[in-house]
Amino acid sequence: MGCGRPNSWRRFRLPERPEAVERAVAYLAAGADCVYPIGLWEPDALHTFIAQVDGPVNVLKLPQTPPVAELSATGVARVSWGPFLHHAALASFAAELAVLDR
Repeated sequence: MGCGRPNSWRRFRLPERPEAVERAVAYLAAGADCVYPIGLWEPDALHTFIAQVDGPVNVLKLPQTPPVAELSATGVARVSWGPFLHHAALASFAAELAVLDR
């Protein structure tokens, strides 16, 4: 699977958003299976991006990202957890160990 990353969204500067859409559309036209705008997580911005791109969009599940069901309702095709699922599991494990140490 090829996934285009229109990273121009990362800095959250408004002039770069049209560039991110242009890159995403170009990646899909070149054969990418999906696009992956790293750092884009706000529901309204996601909805706008997805509507403008008209193709599968992958989102990184950041701590502030809405729940997966809400992302799905927005039109997100795929969610990547990055290191955050691992971090949550380690934090939960550490909390359990702290209880055992008492």
